[in-house]
Amino acid sequence: SILVVGHGSTHDFVADALCHKEHERAHHTGHFCVQHCSITELVEQTDGWHLQMFGRTPFDLGFVDVHEVTWLLKLGDPAVRCDALESLGQLGRNGDVRVV
Repeated sequence: SILVVGHGSTHDFVADALCHKEHERAHHTGHFCVQHCSITELVEQTDGWHLQMFGRTPFDLGFVDVHEVTWLLKLGDPAVRCDALESLGQLGRNGDVRVV
């Protein structure tokens, strides 16, 4: 298996290089980028590499507790709150917090 956790476009480049038929065009860098802390998993099988998951966040996968997000919302400094929520993949493009 290969796990990609890091720079957004790396998820795209690795998936496209190893299993381009399974990598959706909508997920190509340029008009799309995975959230911070996203995870992409590719698995090698006898017929080649297969995409198990693409750009899933720790929150999607249940690695982040809802109580932790509630605590982050109570932080006083808006910049700290914004950075924390963005790193959890919960901050939308317009700065709005996604409902969980």
